[in-house]
Amino acid sequence: MIFENTISRGSIAVMEKMTAFTEERHKVLANNIANIDVVGYKMQDIAADKFANVLYSAAQTRKTRGTSASLQLKHNTNFSYNTRGHLQVKRIEMKNENILFHDNNNRFIEKEFVKMSKNSGKHRMVTEMLRQQYGLLQAAISGRV
Repeated sequence: MIFENTISRGSIAVMEKMTAFTEERHKVLANNIANIDVVGYKMQDIAADKFANVLYSAAQTRKTRGTSASLQLKHNTNFSYNTRGHLQVKRIEMKNENILFHDNNNRFIEKEFVKMSKNSGKHRMVTEMLRQQYGLLQAAISGRV
């Protein structure tokens, strides 16, 4: 119970949600790159700004309720969690931005690689922070603090 409270009530819960989001977004961006030459394929993305707002709101709500409260993300049309607790995201089709190629594809490979690079950077940062937090927990449990 003490370990569960430490994991679900601190910053670890926020970092786990962010890690799940960056993993899902990476899948979407990789899918865009893999389908770059498919005729009629429309690029997709996940509403990163909306997820950030939902995560921020959940963190603020938990802050006002006290540190003993768990992090509860509100389900909306873009994000939800299934019965196993896995993040489910709604993929949205990207706007054409006034350029539509002759094969009816709205591809921008350079933009996709930039998005993937930024997303990978966020993922690495959050996973490193998680690694450090778990290292601190491990040290505390083993009595090496």
